Amino acid sequence: MSILGIDIGSRRIKVVEAKSRRRPPSQAFLIDTPAGAVHDGEIKDPAAVAQAIRELLEQRQIRAKELHFAIKTPQLASRSFSLPAMKPEEVAPAVEFDLSQSFPGIQQTNTIGYIRYSKPGDPLTGLAVFCPTRVLDGYVELAKLLNIPLLRIDAGFNACARALMKYGSLPSAQDAFMLLEVGVESSQVVILSGGRVMLSRFVPSGAHSADQILASRFGVSEQRAEEIRSQERYADHGIAEKDLPVVARLGYQTIAEQIKQTLDFYQYNMGKESPVSGIYVTGGGSLFEGLEAFLSETFALPVQRVPGRIGELEVGTDFILTAVGLLTESPQAFEDVNLVPDLRTVAAERSKKERQAFAYWTVGGVFGAFCVFYGGLQYGKYYESRRQQALNAEMKAYAEVNVVKRGIEDANWRIESADLVMAESQAVSIGNTELLDGLKALMPDGLFIRTYTAEGPNVITLSGVAKTRADIAEFMNRIRGEEAFGTVSAGNISARLDAGGAPTDYSFALTVNFSRQ
Repeated sequence: MSILGIDIGSRRIKVVEAKSRRRPPSQAFLIDTPAGAVHDGEIKDPAAVAQAIRELLEQRQIRAKELHFAIKTPQLASRSFSLPAMKPEEVAPAVEFDLSQSFPGIQQTNTIGYIRYSKPGDPLTGLAVFCPTRVLDGYVELAKLLNIPLLRIDAGFNACARALMKYGSLPSAQDAFMLLEVGVESSQVVILSGGRVMLSRFVPSGAHSADQILASRFGVSEQRAEEIRSQERYADHGIAEKDLPVVARLGYQTIAEQIKQTLDFYQYNMGKESPVSGIYVTGGGSLFEGLEAFLSETFALPVQRVPGRIGELEVGTDFILTAVGLLTESPQAFEDVNLVPDLRTVAAERSKKERQAFAYWTVGGVFGAFCVFYGGLQYGKYYESRRQQALNAEMKAYAEVNVVKRGIEDANWRIESADLVMAESQAVSIGNTELLDGLKALMPDGLFIRTYTAEGPNVITLSGVAKTRADIAEFMNRIRGEEAFGTVSAGNISARLDAGGAPTDYSFALTVNFSRQ
């Protein structure tokens, strides 16, 4: 019995087999994705995808005991977090509470996972990952059709990065670098520093644009152009080497623009101490002779292709790196992403309610007979007692559930649970989150807040960016004019200058006192 890592793209399904996550993969396969079955990472036809995978497993006589999926979709999002130290069972509610401050109601529509990089007992640092549950349901349904236990749904960028750290032959894992995975119709841009994922960006563009240009310029079909590009046999088809840089520039320009935006954001917010030192490219869409030279020239960074083979696998790394990462342990993460919706919790809750309903109606019948003999008063007292017991049992059940991914109106419980987490870890919390909403409402159009940090029971510091110093002054005046707030003072204000020395924007820090409350 083996475990399978499966990366499902709109063109191809990548399947990797291993005996365990601690052993290297033993086999890898590529099969065509059924037409129209997958779009932007969302499985539209689970039955067709299941049939294609099932035929492969039967043909190769593979019996699997575990299933791991990667998901790549523009609806997948991630955000870093930093929280006080807490018990392991308290981490998930705290991460969800932290996300809910920026995305109210996110627990009702999304499944949330996270990577925890900090050691147990240390303040929490990591990356939260969330995806609409309805998108994940397609992968759950696919696992049911395959009749293989589904253990993990991982973010594609995280699995790909994990495989790169394991098999990429990096000169130094402590450096910051970019991983670019180019597909046919979409791509992923990931920045890692010290082996940890810092940023990820889904790019809705791949090598398809380059294939279209090749087909148009040299009079071949797009399918034939893709074959020529992926095999890099241009001379055999009368395509001159001097034409390749032009095709690379035009075909991969959209991806280059997204890379620039990601680099700029990283350098401005995180990369001052650890700038990006190079770019690693992989993916079937990266198989283009002029791509590496184009990227190196555009960003003035060394560009290197991920090694073409992993062990004895016959399929090239460019196609299967993400699937390999699904079966690879991370040396950096103490807890890793799992976006499988918590179906067992939901089923347990449903079963509890069904048993309660059955008990209610059964006891109700007994109560009816009891009322015949002992009167309405005794019936009423007993009914009220049983109703209260049922309510207490339901409250106890909800208190024991740590994470209800798709439960029934659990927002209040989550907030109370997260507040308890903060109190037990002796963290300083802001009691009135409506005050933060009030601060957001006072922001001028040219100003936005990046972080809130509690400095005391009634004091927080804000950091953000403003277009002009006047926006900062206007924001402070608005705060002073509100009865809900006390004093406000400015900390560091620094300007970012353009090439001509003119300020482009201003970073600032403010301290707000809530002493009037």
